[in-house]
Amino acid sequence: MQTGRRIWRWMAVVLAATLLTGRAAYVDWDPISGNDWGTAANWSNDTTKVRALPTSGDIPCIGRLGANSEQPCVVTGDGTVGGSSLYVSVNNRNGNLRVLSGSLNIGNEFRICYNGNGVAHVIQSNGAVTAGGSVNIASYGAAGQRGIYELAGGSVACVGDMNVAGTGPGTFIQTGGTNAPGRLYVGNSTVAYTGVYELAEGRLQSGVSSVGQSGEGRFVMSGGAWQQNGTLYVGWGANSRGTLIVSNGSL
Repeated sequence: MQTGRRIWRWMAVVLAATLLTGRAAYVDWDPISGNDWGTAANWSNDTTKVRALPTSGDIPCIGRLGANSEQPCVVTGDGTVGGSSLYVSVNNRNGNLRVLSGSLNIGNEFRICYNGNGVAHVIQSNGAVTAGGSVNIASYGAAGQRGIYELAGGSVACVGDMNVAGTGPGTFIQTGGTNAPGRLYVGNSTVAYTGVYELAEGRLQSGVSSVGQSGEGRFVMSGGAWQQNGTLYVGWGANSRGTLIVSNGSL
């Protein structure tokens, strides 16, 4: 009987250790050698404290710990997040990501503001950003958060939804490049925060789109091209307020 109990205790210890080591690790942006994503010394594993690039299953965080983590992270080559997510601005810290060239491949979600009151700012002038899940701009966090995505060139695409605003105000400014979300929601919230999308140049192609879904959304189109491949809703749901202004471009 005692032997059986010892075996079960041993199995429980092994299982706990397996679950612990199998948990996705936060890998924090903590630059000490320039500002390039591809420099291993600029990343620190929250569990092991080893400085190394994020690997498959890790969760890279830009702006989570100290003030140094708020320094801009610059993508000029290939950045791979594998099967996990990428967070910019976590736990009341500000986060800054710059995509200048190359590619950023995110296996799951791209969360621009997460779990706090910080400000997240993503600027993309070229290169390709792809997400296997959703792109969420100020959709996970507290009332004081704010998310901004500026697309001037290159491309951004996601398999799931692109949510602009939710638990805080969110803004997407497109002056070039291509944005291709599976579905687009501008102002997807029941709280009083506005989602804004400004399309001046470039191309937007999406499936179902909603401007103001159970919240307030504003879409201003002054140029570029919007290829809408599904239904477009303006003000959809209880207490929704949607505004669509088209002064130029093609829809």
